[in-house]
Formats: sequence, C-alpha cells, structure tokens
Amino acid sequence: MLHVWRDKLRLVGSLIQPLLFLLIIGNGLAPAIGQNIGGIDFKKFVFPGIVGMSILFSSVFYGITVVWDREFGFLKEILAAPVRRYVVALSKILAGATISTIQGTIVLMFVPSLTEVSLSLTMVIKLIPIFFLLALVTSSIGIILGAVIKSIQAFQVVILVLVMPLYFMSGAFFPLKNLPTWMEVLSKIDPLTYGVDPIRQIGLSTTLRSHAIQALAIHTIGFDIMMLFIFGAILAGTAIVIFNRL
Repeated sequence: MLHVWRDKLRLVGSLIQPLLFLLIIGNGLAPAIGQNIGGIDFKKFVFPGIVGMSILFSSVFYGITVVWDREFGFLKEILAAPVRRYVVALSKILAGATISTIQGTIVLMFVPSLTEVSLSLTMVIKLIPIFFLLALVTSSIGIILGAVIKSIQAFQVVILVLVMPLYFMSGAFFPLKNLPTWMEVLSKIDPLTYGVDPIRQIGLSTTLRSHAIQALAIHTIGFDIMMLFIFGAILAGTAIVIFNRL
C-alpha cells in the first residue's frame, strides 16, 4: 500500500481510466442503442461493469509484479527466504485484491454524479465484500500468469488477449439473456459474470424497482457469491501449486 500511495501517477491513472470509460461509453453508446436497455437508462445499466472493469484490470495486471521480480532476481530471494511458498502466493494475491478493492470503491463513489444512481451507506457496505471476492479471483488469475510467463512483454500481450473477452462476456455492456449457445457457455465460465451481476443488483437497488432488478438479474446474489468462492478457491489453489514448483 505504501508503494502504491507513493506512485501518484499510477494511482491517478487507475482511477481516471474507468471514469473515462463510464463517461465515454455511457454517453457515446446510449444513442446507438436507444438510450436504454430493457427500459433502464444505459449509464445506470453499465456502471456495475465499469466498476468490475476497474477491479479486473487492476488485479490481473498486478501479476506483472511476479514477472518483474523474476527478471530482477528478487523472486529467487523471496523463494529462498524461510517462508513457505504458499504464503508468498497468498500474499501476492491478497495484495492485488486489496489494492483493487480500494480502487473499485473509490470509482463507486463517483457513480452518483455520473449516472444519477443513488448510493447508500448500507449498499456500499454490501458491495465492498463482493469487490474483494471478485478481486481475489481476478488477482489469482494474474498471479498464475505471472508465475508461468517469463517476460514482461509476453505477460502484457497475454493479459490483453485474456482480459477483453472476460470483460465483454461478463454482461458489463449487454444482458446475458437470449444469447447464442456458445456465448452463453463462455459467460457461465467467466468469473467476472458472477461479480458484475451482484454489483448490478445491489447497486441499483435504491434506484430501480424490484421487478426491474429481477429482469436484469442473471442469478441470485447468493449463487453469485458461491461461484466467486469456488472460482477463488480453485484459482488460489492453482497459484499455490505453481509457486510450490518454482
């Protein structure tokens, strides 16, 4: 956290990107799709996806720290330290998740002024644990890739190829209903889907009526949280196994 706080350019850049997406996409695409989706203002529909994007990008790209440590020889020193390998893996995952959760929460604070969505303290308290769960899952993906990929250049290419499908197939921009079978299958194995869905349901709970939220919902919030736990356990376990073999 000290490193992140001292790097002001990185901190500001990570916050400006999702806010620009919300402004540009929310205002730019709305006229093209008729201002709303299912009778709901497009900017309100898309904001959970923008918050999810902030968490996804920040946490997945945190895996580059593993590649960076390897290239400069610092990873060898960490692995030679009297600390179990699983502790190293989990600490990396938790670090990425913590930073991403804070960034996602800060982005959330700007949502009312940009989308006219009402936020309450209760809503924010409910959303933060979901942010953290989602960040744990996506941070685990980044750490796995960082442990496997040997160069920074290759890591950046692979992440860009992976992140965009994860983002677009999560329901961030369009409802995941009446899709072709292959797209429906991809959305179900996309962990970001189970993060965007509860964020949308909770985030719009004080703005829309319950029947409108139910029309947007893909699963129940409880099911989404369960799937995030499952994805998190599998991916964190995979990261630990890979670190044990380094």
